[in-house]
Parts: sequence; structure tokens; C-alpha cells
Amino acid sequence: MGENFRAISRLFKNARTIPGWRSTSGRSRYHIPCLNDGLELLIDLGDRNQIVQITMLRYGWLRDTYPDIWQATNALAEQIAARRTKERLQAAENQARHDHQRAVATQLSMLTDPEERLDYWAANTLLWGKAAPQLVRYADWLKQGDPDRWHDAALQWNWDQGTIPLHWIVSRPDCDAATALAIFYLGEPFDQPDDSDDGALLDFIRKRWEGIGYPSHGIRFDPPAYVATSVSDDDLRRVPPSMRLALPGRMVATLPYHDGIPITLIQTPS
Repeated sequence: MGENFRAISRLFKNARTIPGWRSTSGRSRYHIPCLNDGLELLIDLGDRNQIVQITMLRYGWLRDTYPDIWQATNALAEQIAARRTKERLQAAENQARHDHQRAVATQLSMLTDPEERLDYWAANTLLWGKAAPQLVRYADWLKQGDPDRWHDAALQWNWDQGTIPLHWIVSRPDCDAATALAIFYLGEPFDQPDDSDDGALLDFIRKRWEGIGYPSHGIRFDPPAYVATSVSDDDLRRVPPSMRLALPGRMVATLPYHDGIPITLIQTPS
């Protein structure tokens, strides 16, 4: 009888997923087949889901007595089982992606060379849970580029995909001052926590700007209008006066992008 009580417990735990139907008296009726002692349970519930009647029947009773209901409940049970299997597989895939992302983040935290970080990021980052060969092509495209290409890439980048490519750009000796400032302000320096990945990127740019600086290749930059009113001590610490100036110059030609990647790189077959 212990199995019978466990079956009843499962019924109330999974009331929304165990197949059931309405009896002629209007009660909710649930059928639990294949108990270990060779019986079936027929459970009738009242209006408030309280048990009204429990009937123990021989195995095969529902199939022989109500074949249409038996077929319908079996079909529903199969659908439920298939859905649960799909949910378990999805959960396993999500966990695998999560574990992969943690492993990638751990490895990136141990790498210090911008070139090595870019290569590892491109080869191991997943997009929508799948390998992304376009990121490898993107990394190669950046390496083959010049300050104009880097500036355009920085303006179009999707920060949701991380900041590794931006770190690589601002670490280049030839990175333009306008590019460094554009990335800096896109990172929202007045609001960015210092201990975040984005904060580390902004700190790198700020220290280089105040140190060896960035060269100019004649690219234009205009700081956001709100900079002029952000003058508290903390604001000045985050954005020193030398980084609040406009840089005269030319606009850079741009390519068509999708989600931060040039469309030509996405369409290139792997």
C-alpha cells in the first residue's frame, strides 16, 4: 500500500501535469496506472480538490472500460513526458553553457597580453549558445586594420558581448585619441563601478591618457553634452579635464554591421 500512498502524493504534487478528466457527476477524476502491486488508482476530487473517493481497480480497467479516455490520457501523458525530457535537456544545455562561460572568464582573467586575450576570447566565446567562427574572423579583421577601422569598430561594438576587443583596440600603440575617448564615454564613466570589467577598461584608458597618451590621426571626437555639468570631485576623478575636450578632425567611413560585427564577416562561410 505504500506505493499507493506515494502515488496519491504525486497526484497532488503534480496535479497540473497528471492526465485527468471530468466524470458525469462533474468531479475531477485522475487515473494512476501501473502500481507495483498490479492495481490502478481512480481518484475523484471535489470542487476544492479534496479527495471524495479513491477506488482501487485491477490493472487494465481504464483501458477496457473507457478506451477513448485511456487513449487520450496516454497521449497526454506522452506529451507531458516529452515536455519534461525537453526541459531536462534544455536545463542541461543551459548549465553546460554557464559552465563554459565561467571557464572562459576564468582563463581570460589569467591572461594579461591583449593579443592573447583577444585570440582566446574569439576562439572560445559562444553566441546564442553556439560556437561563433565569425568572432575569429572579427579578431583577424581587427589585427589587419588601421586606426580608422578600429574607430569604426569601436563605435559599432555591442558591449553585451564583452569588452575584450575594446581592450585590444585601446592597447594598440596607434589607437587614435578620438577612439580612446569614444570608448571611454560609451562606457559611461560617471556611473561605471570601478571594480567591474567595464570599469577596468575605463581605468586603463584614463591611466594611459594621463601617462603616455594616445596619438592623433585626425579623427574627430565631440564629448557628450552632459560632461560640462558633471563637475563634482568624484566626476573630476573619473573624467579629468584633459579628457573633456573636443578633438577637431574628420569623420570615419563606416561599414554595415550586425550586433557589432561587420556583416561581411558574418556572411563568410566557416
